[in-house]
Amino acid sequence: MTANERSWGPNYLQFGVALSNDLSGDNRYNMGIAYLRTAINPLNGELRFGLQVGEDPSIGANWYQPLDYASHYFVESRIRGERRNIAIYDENLDPFVEYRVGELGVELSAGRNLGVLAELRAGVRRSAGDVDVRVGSPDLPDFDFDSGAFYGRFLFDSLDNVNFPTRGTIILAEYSLFREALGSDESLEQLKSRVSYLTNFGPHTVGIGGRFYTTTSGDAAIQNRFRIGGFLNLSGLPQDALSGEHTAIVQAIYYRKAPLIPFFDWYVGSSLELGNAWESRDDMSTSSAILNGSVFLGLDTPIGPLYLGYGRAEGGLDAAFFYLGKSFGTL
Repeated sequence: MTANERSWGPNYLQFGVALSNDLSGDNRYNMGIAYLRTAINPLNGELRFGLQVGEDPSIGANWYQPLDYASHYFVESRIRGERRNIAIYDENLDPFVEYRVGELGVELSAGRNLGVLAELRAGVRRSAGDVDVRVGSPDLPDFDFDSGAFYGRFLFDSLDNVNFPTRGTIILAEYSLFREALGSDESLEQLKSRVSYLTNFGPHTVGIGGRFYTTTSGDAAIQNRFRIGGFLNLSGLPQDALSGEHTAIVQAIYYRKAPLIPFFDWYVGSSLELGNAWESRDDMSTSSAILNGSVFLGLDTPIGPLYLGYGRAEGGLDAAFFYLGKSFGTL
């Protein structure tokens, strides 16, 4: 069998827009553009540059380089600068402190591709930044920080479509060790884990999944807190509205193809989510988790997926959201 080279590339542009509104005057948006250059050398290295403006502005670049012609082994380096908001809410989901975090960091990793569906990698991250009080008591201090961590990650991805998958599984597990030997202000250990499974019955797709991010050792400073909120991640809240040393969520989703307009793949769907952010693992329970749901309309466009929908959380909180393409906050 002979593989034929694709008729497009090796230059690619990606665009993304993310808008959300909690229907009470809190509007959030991010707009991004990314450039990808593939096959930059005989071993099929790739360069990617991304720029995002809005609530979480960022700029970054990364170089992915296979080390052999079969792409079994690879190295990857990246540099990134960003600003993001981290809010702390009270038990009534009212924000009483909001911080603005600015961070510039570099990362170097190496790994092994396990077939075409999985990878195993290890790396080191180093960053520095500042934390300013945006909303809250004037007695709260601003401060600078340094961060350095070793990490290991396993990823398995068998989804059959990036934008609107109908079957497949994602498993992600990443463990980070922040150490003073790398210049970190604090010794800290954190685990990020995620699993999703989707299957289909004719035009109907159903999926279940969950995410568990936790600080396993030490106390996470503001810049190392986990954020949660937004479409499929507590859909009744604005994007990344909540933060904590621990976050957890379980999700169920359903959608089906709906031939609304010829020549395009339209989808209508809904989701149900239960989760929250917590300061202590002892506080984590289903009784303190927030129940959310959403209804949405999706469209597979030439520049990426489009989602338009409405989310609602228990307690009367709700949000409208619009996504086109992908935002690049995780470049």
